[in-house]
Amino acid sequence: MAVRLTGEELAPFDAPRDVLRAAALRWYNENLVDTGLTVTNEHDGRVIRFEHPGARKTKTGGDDILRLVPAIPEMLRTGRLLDSRPDRKGRRETLAWHRYMVVAEVGGQKRNVTLTVRERTDGTFHYSLHRKVESTGGGSKKTARRSSKPDSPTPL
Repeated sequence: MAVRLTGEELAPFDAPRDVLRAAALRWYNENLVDTGLTVTNEHDGRVIRFEHPGARKTKTGGDDILRLVPAIPEMLRTGRLLDSRPDRKGRRETLAWHRYMVVAEVGGQKRNVTLTVRERTDGTFHYSLHRKVESTGGGSKKTARRSSKPDSPTPL
């Protein structure tokens, strides 16, 4: 079952990107970081936390990613593990990276969303950034970067 959003939870579709970014960052901090929220993935039991670096990375995403911010907890809760890999950059505090996949529907358009979780050497898990939003309806598999207005589909 897909996570569903209207796409206008944070700002109208015609809002300038800076307005959408500010709203997404504010929502992320107020609802995820400042509350100390944790999410337990229902498939593997990992307890995932949120930090300010995740917020800073999220605000650099395209419109599709920004509009998905209110669904991050539900996507992490229901996402299925795609893969896990050790940290390739040799960071002392990072043990591994885990990618989860979930289907999200924004404004009537379904997307496959990949979310990234960092596993620290202290055994904690932290949301990093969902970097990829792909159409579920065939065609190209490019990462989404533009608005996902229902009347103006994101070129994928």
